[in-house]
Amino acid sequence: MKQIPPGGEGKITASFNTDGYSGKPLFQTIDIYTNDPARPKLEVSFQGTVERFANINPQKVRLSGKSNNPIASEVSIAPLPKYPFKIVKHEVKEGLYISYQFEEKTENGTTTYLIKIENTKKDPGLYKDVILLKTDSSIRPEIQIPITGNIVK
Repeated sequence: MKQIPPGGEGKITASFNTDGYSGKPLFQTIDIYTNDPARPKLEVSFQGTVERFANINPQKVRLSGKSNNPIASEVSIAPLPKYPFKIVKHEVKEGLYISYQFEEKTENGTTTYLIKIENTKKDPGLYKDVILLKTDSSIRPEIQIPITGNIVK
């Protein structure tokens, strides 16, 4: 922790995890501690809307159903014109209970990425996984698609 001397100047940097806030308002508060007996703690609040980077639908995948039935979902990812990017690599973090297909479609100069995700778990139970998408964007070099599964008899 860096100290700022009395009468001196300093810089305080704060960063926030904005995952899941795309297009939504964000409100965060940070505490600044001082050695001033009159004001030992200052609260500084930040508020704003997190700008959408891409249209991701759905942002989270839930695979639920009976083990003897096919259980699948599809995610579409469309970069917004303000933040163009390409997905350069894709992989599943664990890959124990899902399979997926990745497809890039370009129509009228607009690229959309489709990910078809399928459950492969045969026995009842819960699981979690993540599809990791590496982009060529310095603003958002990775997109994560969380997956939860709930398989019943």
